[in-house]
Amino acid sequence: MLGAELVDPPVGARLSRFTTIAAVPGGGLRATSPRAWAAITVHAPGALAVLADPGARVPHPGIGARAAALLRRDLLRSGLAVTGEEDTEFRVRQWSAIDLAFHRSSRGIDGAVGVAGGFGATYWGLEHLTDPSDRPPATAPGAGSAAGSTAGLAPGPAARSAAGLAAGSAMDLPLPDLERVLAADPKLTEVLRARRSVRDHDAERPITAGQLAEFLYRCAATSDHPTPYGDRPRRAYPGGGGIHELELYVVAHQVDGLEPGTYHYDGYGHRLEPLGRKAGAERVLLDAARSMSGARARPQVLLLVTARFERLMWVYEGLAYALILKNLGVLVQTMYLVATAMGLGGCALGSSAPRAFQRISGADPLREDVVGEFMLGTVAVEHQTGGDA
Repeated sequence: MLGAELVDPPVGARLSRFTTIAAVPGGGLRATSPRAWAAITVHAPGALAVLADPGARVPHPGIGARAAALLRRDLLRSGLAVTGEEDTEFRVRQWSAIDLAFHRSSRGIDGAVGVAGGFGATYWGLEHLTDPSDRPPATAPGAGSAAGSTAGLAPGPAARSAAGLAAGSAMDLPLPDLERVLAADPKLTEVLRARRSVRDHDAERPITAGQLAEFLYRCAATSDHPTPYGDRPRRAYPGGGGIHELELYVVAHQVDGLEPGTYHYDGYGHRLEPLGRKAGAERVLLDAARSMSGARARPQVLLLVTARFERLMWVYEGLAYALILKNLGVLVQTMYLVATAMGLGGCALGSSAPRAFQRISGADPLREDVVGEFMLGTVAVEHQTGGDA
């Protein structure tokens, strides 16, 4: 007898529903859990059977009895494996494994690290940007000239390339009269108090191309401005690292003065760039927005917010996607406030139709994908906003 390590596993021992198993660079498999105090890496093929069923009381080929017993013990002691019911308390049941892991890892809790073993603004991707068009305009902090240059914090131009856009058909938009806007806009506190989610639009009074142009300009017009780190894009809303990885696409359904279709908004040129028409995919997006929001009809305009992931992810480890969602949040609030100030109805959505954007744009979803949606249009007369979020 080899001691306590070889006692039979407890009845009902199994992996926690929060435990995930993933390959480790260089070989092996690692079991982790946001509720465990340790991670365990295994290399022996026979150890997989123990991971799959920590409560089994039979020998496992490819792993000795003592090693299997020690692995079971460590799985249970660490919290990677459990006995009994995990979800007796709602404070536990409310979390999905993905949500809890994302929360803890993006906060750097318990030493969480990113793809290169660091956390935060590590500039880990600098050596991987082999395509000259994707390289930052200068060097990352600490890697510059002898004079200590720290310019350049994002690969590629801040403006999106024309890939996937219809050739030679960009439409310049009228600039808003900012003096009129400043004179006519309600006060900020009035706008904050009046803001509501408006799901139903007035089909008899569609939003105009001029209103859409003003809305886009006020929310997402982009210009470069100098900083100690080189020129950075500037918009009406803040962006982590001053990078501004978010893009706006307009799915126009009912806009007076604009043909139905999908357009990319060029914030630098204040213009709309049409994408090749994919009416079927556009209907899928508009119907998904109607269903998600509970609206009676398709929105007059559906705005898709995408993220160009590489612009942010080469800089940040461990928290890049969380930062994208924070940037999305401030953009959505900006869109709500501008819509309210203009007397338009806006409503953010929790989701939409996966893959429809790729069918329209041809974008690689690992490089650019939708992270948020926002409906926009004129306010239906019968729409009741008092109880809306």
